[in-house]
Amino acid sequence: MIEYSEYKSLVDILEKSDNHENTYQEVMKKETNVLDTINNVVNYYKDIDIKEKQFVNMNISYVVYRFFNVWGDIFKELVNTDVNKLNLLEVFTKDDRLIYIGVLFIMISIFLYYIEISKSSSKLPIPTSIPLSLPITN
Repeated sequence: MIEYSEYKSLVDILEKSDNHENTYQEVMKKETNVLDTINNVVNYYKDIDIKEKQFVNMNISYVVYRFFNVWGDIFKELVNTDVNKLNLLEVFTKDDRLIYIGVLFIMISIFLYYIEISKSSSKLPIPTSIPLSLPITN
């Protein structure tokens, strides 16, 4: 309905006007308004699309899916690229790969932390006698 009303208003301007220069200016003003509206709508949908693709707004299953896809792509590029043409910086920084490389480092660090905890907890001294009462101090 908005398109028809805009069209009708343009037709009314053309029919009522005898001065063509003035009519041209009014039509150009309406065209500018319509173009601004269209640009605002396009920018709005681009912003929504960008926000949906942000890492923070992804659900866990999609992050896991993307994690394995990204690492599969990295390995394919490393294996299929000629050694002389291989640019590691480009391979690891393409698109959003740095995020998933960071996720891998976090997972490795958590894994190593649990290994270290399990090693250190086995070295704790085991008490041979447990005191039945605590000493009372005055």
